Amino acid sequence: MLSRKTYYTYRPHPYQSNSFQIFLMQGIYQDLAGDYLLLDHSEERDLTEKTVMNLVALLNGRNELIDLTGYASGRLYFQKLEIDTAGQGRILFRSYRGDGISTENALLTYNPEKMNV
Repeated sequence: MLSRKTYYTYRPHPYQSNSFQIFLMQGIYQDLAGDYLLLDHSEERDLTEKTVMNLVALLNGRNELIDLTGYASGRLYFQKLEIDTAGQGRILFRSYRGDGISTENALLTYNPEKMNV
């Protein structure tokens, strides 16, 4: 569990619609820890934000998550990818609606020094 002075938070991405940035807050200082970029632009912004809220809750060591059953029409899977050449970690999220192959939903890129996933 992080101390009360060190925690994660999120904000809307300034350049990508329906995407978010995750920050590591340390006292009054904030460091960009990752970007959650929505790839499936048919997804409602409310669902995307609730997904990010759940990710931030998990990063902060909380187990109380938002139940997305009423919002999502399928399942969300993830695949942790290798660290890229720039040293960034990546997690690819895929949605599966029960009709064949899963589709790419979102990409989380993160600084492994600031986000332990």
